[in-house]
Amino acid sequence: MTKENKLDRNVEKIEKYFMKLKGFKNLNPKLRQLVILRSHFRKIAKNEIIYTQGQEGHNYYYMLRGSVTLLANRQDFGNFELFLRSYYDGDCFGEQP
Repeated sequence: MTKENKLDRNVEKIEKYFMKLKGFKNLNPKLRQLVILRSHFRKIAKNEIIYTQGQEGHNYYYMLRGSVTLLANRQDFGNFELFLRSYYDGDCFGEQP
């Protein structure tokens, strides 16, 4: 199997999974393929911090499986973490491209 054929098969396999994600299936096929080809898959450990408040964002995340909690450190509320929202399977978050 050539390298191009293997890449095509991988894109097709990944696209099937991505089609279950909110918003992804509404993209035109060329854009979907571009997103898949430019994607990096990463497993996040439980309680791992993905990014911190005030950090410049460069990534947009599709949540394939699991959950993420978004917290903000608010000085006007006694400098404690304030729950903002949770993200679940199929949700997206981060800096939009």
